[in-house]
Amino acid sequence: MWVDEMQIANSLLDGKLALSQTSYSRLYVPGHTEIVLEGKILNDKTYEEWMVEMLRTYDFKRKQPVFELKRIMLRNYAIYHDILPGYAELRLLMGMPVEAKMYDNIKNVVPTTQSVHLTEGGSN
Repeated sequence: MWVDEMQIANSLLDGKLALSQTSYSRLYVPGHTEIVLEGKILNDKTYEEWMVEMLRTYDFKRKQPVFELKRIMLRNYAIYHDILPGYAELRLLMGMPVEAKMYDNIKNVVPTTQSVHLTEGGSN
């Protein structure tokens, strides 16, 4: 099932998500967006790089698609927030969709299931 991220964000904001349209690509983004990077992911070009895994260890080098940046837009005094690979914030964001999938699958087998939680001990 395909789910629109803007619908999820709007539900978290009780239906009060305001969207703005960018001038370059006419893409809709949240109205309070600090920084917008517009460009395209190239299908025919890759770059080999190390990846950090959930346990903060390096995985093997992987070929990743190249992102070609076309335009950067930002608010005055924009705030930039980065998510560090392998740390709690990333594990939370990566774990929540897995919990939802596991819940659906487990609930089909054990109808009395009330919730699924991936713990810190298992790296979420």
